[in-house]
Amino acid sequence: DAALDARQRRAQLTRAAAALSAREQQMLAMHYEEGQTFREIGLQFGVTESRVSQLHLQAIRRMRATIAA
Repeated sequence: DAALDARQRRAQLTRAAAALSAREQQMLAMHYEEGQTFREIGLQFGVTESRVSQLHLQAIRRMRATIAA
């Protein structure tokens, strides 16, 4: 049961991430997969650390809404 639940959660996250913009997907990948800080991501995108934080929160909220729907 636990393995099935984990696969279902992973599938939901994959679908929710696919619904994000390419920029949001890239920022999340940089943060969660590559371990970059918001400051580092901001430098690469030419925005402030604060703006990356805002974009991160927006992306997470969009993913939660997609999963809930």
